[in-house]
Order: sequence, then structure tokens, then C-alpha cells
Amino acid sequence: MRRIVAILIVALAFPTFPVSATEDPFEFYIDSEVVVHPGETVQFRIAWHNIVGTERHFSVQLNESDTNLSIDGLPTDWTRVASGRLGETTINVSVLPNSNYETISFSLDIECQEVPEWKDTHSIDVL
Repeated sequence: MRRIVAILIVALAFPTFPVSATEDPFEFYIDSEVVVHPGETVQFRIAWHNIVGTERHFSVQLNESDTNLSIDGLPTDWTRVASGRLGETTINVSVLPNSNYETISFSLDIECQEVPEWKDTHSIDVL
């Protein structure tokens, strides 16, 4: 009996770390830069993987953008992804014709409908 009590005391002394599958419901694969010349439009790929055991929904919004950029084709509604599934979409990134050749940027906010406190922000440099 003393051994069991000693084992319980030792086990309680170890710190516990909360682990939850809802902390990162998705993995997103987004390039950190894209080359777009003034007056040009380029397709930009956004890929994802639902890494939890249940269906999830996500949305992508433009967080901030340079005034010389135009971002079109972002999904307007939640995107449904079944458990373990992969997917991708493309958006159009355009640079205004009168822009200088410089590095400018935009960022995307990604949110999960089932985990409201989860947000993933990706910054993309446009070269």
C-alpha cells in the first residue's frame, strides 16, 4: 500500500501540460513571397490540411494590403474540410501598372469556425 501511495505522490509532482487537438485545427501551406511585376496578375496558391479527427470550417480574410496591390478571389464563405482531408484554392494578386519595382506585402487572417479563439496570420511579400 505504501508503494502505491508513493507512486501517486511522485506522479502528482510531475507537471501536466494540457494538450488539445483544437489548438491547431489546420495546417496551411502558403508561400511567404510571390513575384508580381507592375501591371501583372499572378495566381497565388493557398493549400490546407485538416489535422484533427472531425470536420472543420475555415475562412480567409485579407488582413492588410499595400495600396498598390489588388487581391481577388478570396472565398466569401466558410470552407468545409472533412477530417484528414487536403485541399487548395488560388487567389489573384495584382500590382497596379503605375507602381514602382519594390517589395510590398499583404497578410491573410485564417480562422476556424469550430475554434473561435484560433487565428493564423500569414504575411506575404510581393517582389
